[in-house]
Amino acid sequence: MKKLLCILVGILSFNFSNAQQLEKLIKEGLENNSKIQLFDLKYQVAKEKVNEASTLPNTQIGVGVFVSEPETRTGAQRFKLSAKQMLPSFGSITARKNYKNAIADAVYVDIAIEKRKLVASISQSYYTLYALKTQQQILSENISLLEKIRDYFY
Repeated sequence: MKKLLCILVGILSFNFSNAQQLEKLIKEGLENNSKIQLFDLKYQVAKEKVNEASTLPNTQIGVGVFVSEPETRTGAQRFKLSAKQMLPSFGSITARKNYKNAIADAVYVDIAIEKRKLVASISQSYYTLYALKTQQQILSENISLLEKIRDYFY
């Protein structure tokens, strides 16, 4: 009966005192995990590519100087100046943005999966460690009780 009472008191005090510690361990694990940091960087890159998808290509400007002045019907040409801007077809910018958004969402799902795996792993290890510590405490209590019984009878 005494052993059962000790176990119940231990479990109840563990739930109140160590729940915060598990949350701290999970938070620290999420912040310092290199795999999650890698996925986070990939997600940031993917989101930046969404912003890039809506931009137009750079305008190309060309300047040319003729060595010998060619004669055209409008007169002699001394230099040539040109500007070119590529315009996408209708709907292609929206399609590119949707594609890049889908890629970014897939990377975000990978982050969420990896975080859940890490939380499960940390929690499992934590509770395994708690069980081992509890077993160790119970065994040490049993040893002390057995020593008292031995001292009492011998």
